[in-house]
Amino acid sequence: MNHLVTVILLVYLPLSVIGQTSEVTAELPDQASPFTAVKWHGEEPLVEIEGIWYRLLAINTLSSKQIISFCKEEYSNKWQKRFAEDLVEVLIAMKEKPDVKVQLKLEKDGSVKNVMGEMTYANRQEVAKKHRALMNRIKSLIKIDRTAAIEDLSQLKSILETESSYLNLSGFDYQKGLGNIEMSIGDSIRIQDFGFAIQKLIGELGDRHASVLGFWEINKHYLPFAVAPYQDKVIAVMRDSISGGFDTYLDNFRYLKSIGDVPIDEFLKRITVRNKHAPSDARFTKSVTNLRYLDFQYDKLGILKTDSVLFTFTDGEKNKILKLPLSLKRISWYDVSRYDYSKMRSSFKEKEYAWLFERKAKNIAYIRLPQMLSEDDHPKLFEMITYKMEEFHNTTALVIDIRHNGGGTRELLMKLAPYFISPDAEPWVANVAKIRNNQHLSEDIESMQSRYLFNYNSDHLTNVDRASIDSFMKNFKASWSYDEDRFSDYFYMILSHARGKNHYYYNKPVYILMNERSFSAASVFASALKGLPNVTLVGVNTDGSSGRSRRQELTNSKIRIKLSSMISFQRNGKTLDMNGTAPDIIIERDLDQVLGKRDTQLEKLLKIIKKH
Repeated sequence: MNHLVTVILLVYLPLSVIGQTSEVTAELPDQASPFTAVKWHGEEPLVEIEGIWYRLLAINTLSSKQIISFCKEEYSNKWQKRFAEDLVEVLIAMKEKPDVKVQLKLEKDGSVKNVMGEMTYANRQEVAKKHRALMNRIKSLIKIDRTAAIEDLSQLKSILETESSYLNLSGFDYQKGLGNIEMSIGDSIRIQDFGFAIQKLIGELGDRHASVLGFWEINKHYLPFAVAPYQDKVIAVMRDSISGGFDTYLDNFRYLKSIGDVPIDEFLKRITVRNKHAPSDARFTKSVTNLRYLDFQYDKLGILKTDSVLFTFTDGEKNKILKLPLSLKRISWYDVSRYDYSKMRSSFKEKEYAWLFERKAKNIAYIRLPQMLSEDDHPKLFEMITYKMEEFHNTTALVIDIRHNGGGTRELLMKLAPYFISPDAEPWVANVAKIRNNQHLSEDIESMQSRYLFNYNSDHLTNVDRASIDSFMKNFKASWSYDEDRFSDYFYMILSHARGKNHYYYNKPVYILMNERSFSAASVFASALKGLPNVTLVGVNTDGSSGRSRRQELTNSKIRIKLSSMISFQRNGKTLDMNGTAPDIIIERDLDQVLGKRDTQLEKLLKIIKKH
């Protein structure tokens, strides 16, 4: 069927991963570029170097025509993407040994010059970033006609009804929601507006792994200060260049009261779309930190964008109103307990893990888990855990810090849990789950096994495991009433001392320090250990989520949908999604931690441990 669609030619340049190659010199990153952006004049590459655009004539001994011809022959319709983002791989394939420095032949305004360009990973990332931003901006302006949009809604309805595991979790009437979107469409609709409407609908489901991508225009304006959550208020802060922490933006008026004429509580409520059904602490923190993307939030609210905005600050009684120009640079807040992500990624890449393990005062062992890493990718970390746990054998207590851990795999849980379960204890049913029964069986088994979830008759479970399952299920009751015809039988995750390797029973107190940014596999980690005799959960409620997400693309708009296809229950019968896992001892941030001065959550926990 033909539809009236506004068409703009896109150069699609997604990210790719290039493997290690022995021909690359030690200093050259495996992903690198000598320029910071690429655009095309027909089939001729234009490149940006130090903010100036040039025609690229050659790299080393190869003309740009030779490189383009090779890319078209080898990579077909991906030739532009390969040239722009995979240059190291392309040059190696052409037998042109790359180095950190490459000779570039450039032309601008009829003048030709040769320069030495530096191949860096940062340049390559900038190339990818700028092309994604350009692609999103162009795509956001495209309109699809009403017939095409309704076809996409019909496709979305089918996806929801056959694949979404949490379709009725929140009680949301999705059919009415789809009908409302259809009624809002005129003769045509911008993809950005269509995508936002779909995002609002998906956010109503309560599926914490769900997302809607591929429709946002690039964000150009940001808050002129950073914002941080503190109790139930929003604090305006700015970086302290000396301490590296934060100061309040206005000393005597630290709280943000309104943006324009919209009170901050109303503003947060109206922009909370994807996270509407997150646990309350997670919902508030995510909404506050997302305020910085002001263009996005104005789009959600339907507010006309301006270069300057009136902000109202308060001390609780008196107000101060300032008209401030918006920032062209993102200004972010993070509390002192969050790891330096760039340092963390570099450390993991270099297989350096010693910084994850410490001894605190009074012989208290401390392990950071900033990500739920896999053993295949980080074998030395798993070896170090064995070594460090042996070193911690005679400590008085152990703290495992999973704050700001966004998830990953369950392998660290399976590695550490056997240390905390007595050899005399029965196997521990840590998690039960079901999958949508329309899924392919072979794929189901593989994907569930990677989560250490097995069906009752699996060879991975013993008769002793099954006896524990029988005992547990006598009292287990799911807190959510769902259509069982849509789902498989239960899968079970079992923890036991016997499942460990080169380990012992750590029969001292174990404290899991968590926060509202502990998500997915990190939340599973806390939930799975909750209730063990020697384990105490400390901090604030996690963000939950355990959904085995699957991706789909709507045919006409090309909007990408990700939905969970598994329901995952905690031992108490509650779903991880929408609920998260509650701490046994609540410790919230205080102002010093918000301002980056001290990790007061950890300090308070250590005092509790010392006291006992």
